Amino acid sequence: MSAPSVDMKDVLVADGVGVFGATSGSAIYLGEAPDQPNLCTTLFDRTVRQPLMPISELGPGPIEKSVEFPAIQIQCRAIDYAAAYAKAREVVNSLVHRASFTNVAGDYKYLCITQQSDPLHIGEDDKNRQIFSLNIMAQRTPIIP
Repeated sequence: MSAPSVDMKDVLVADGVGVFGATSGSAIYLGEAPDQPNLCTTLFDRTVRQPLMPISELGPGPIEKSVEFPAIQIQCRAIDYAAAYAKAREVVNSLVHRASFTNVAGDYKYLCITQQSDPLHIGEDDKNRQIFSLNIMAQRTPIIP
């Protein structure tokens, strides 16, 4: 089962927001941002709430009917304020309110993605690069073969 951050990374890469693991240009990383490149989007898995496991008249519903609510924190870094904010808006435009889709691994169907916060300037890193953070929440259900 794939991590939600991996699935969102795949969407961002497919939409041309960045290149996973790039060392120049617009890069996308998971869990930790490297020192370079300056223009970088990093995704972190977070928890918002427990999955919904429906109860039928006969007992617990099948697992493929459960709904999970993973959250992803996304940080966008750039040399200047406007570029970091623009990258954060590009991420929002790529992910939020898209039609339902199945992830690349084929183990989850995403029902929707909602924005939990606007891009928020959280300061500068130790190299004076600007960082914006935003949070999204997805609704997904496992696909059981």
